[in-house]
Amino acid sequence: MGLYLSISIFWMIGIVKERYWEAATISNIVLMTGLALGRLMSFLVDGIPSPVLTIGLILEVMMALWGFVSLRTYRDADQ
Repeated sequence: MGLYLSISIFWMIGIVKERYWEAATISNIVLMTGLALGRLMSFLVDGIPSPVLTIGLILEVMMALWGFVSLRTYRDADQ
């Protein structure tokens, strides 16, 4: 739980301080992609779980994709 809290704090710092935005976004992409891949692997091994966990997978994928799009938009704007 402490790891999630500390990463969330880092994300909030990335929102407030522009110089940390890119690192915070990359960490968001890594965490959400990792969670989604782990949950997907669990789905394949254990079968389809409750709707709550399925919604969790959808939200994790959406957050990872949002991070990718944001990072690409940010980098394209700098060029």
